[in-house]
Amino acid sequence: MSLKPDLILQETSDSLAFGPQQEFSWKGVISFMELTSLSYSRSSDIWTMRNSVMRKAYAIFSSQPGRQFLFALSIANQEFCVHMFDHSGVVHSRPYDIHRSPRPLLCMLAMLVFGDPQDIGYDPMFTFSPVIPRSLLATQKLKEPNLGMIQVDSLEYTIIRQIFFSCLIHG
Repeated sequence: MSLKPDLILQETSDSLAFGPQQEFSWKGVISFMELTSLSYSRSSDIWTMRNSVMRKAYAIFSSQPGRQFLFALSIANQEFCVHMFDHSGVVHSRPYDIHRSPRPLLCMLAMLVFGDPQDIGYDPMFTFSPVIPRSLLATQKLKEPNLGMIQVDSLEYTIIRQIFFSCLIHG
């Protein structure tokens, strides 16, 4: 999808942290932040921001079949909101002033950076190597990329063909 994220959190190898970057793909995005000078006090601005965030969340769900849910952040005119998406819809927090209430923003950023993969939206039973962060892949011991694997208890099922997948966000 040709959507431009403002700021992303992405799993990357240490050698790619600085310097020339590969072509952007929504497959590796863990979370994103939308930045604007609009205001959360005007309803037209709120809907503009929410629609922009929802389009980007849709891009992540459509490119990452192993996602159960997604947290996104938006900052509009020095206020931030948290947006939590799953396949049944979205919940938006109330706006917080980043200067009067910096702690919720810092806690959210820390959770996204240091949280376990299943706590930031990845299904721990579904392993899809281009999507799931390296920390989860290491625990699953994947030998080579394929369509994916689903683990139930100690049994591992290899996905040989995708018949149907819905990436819709409802509500």
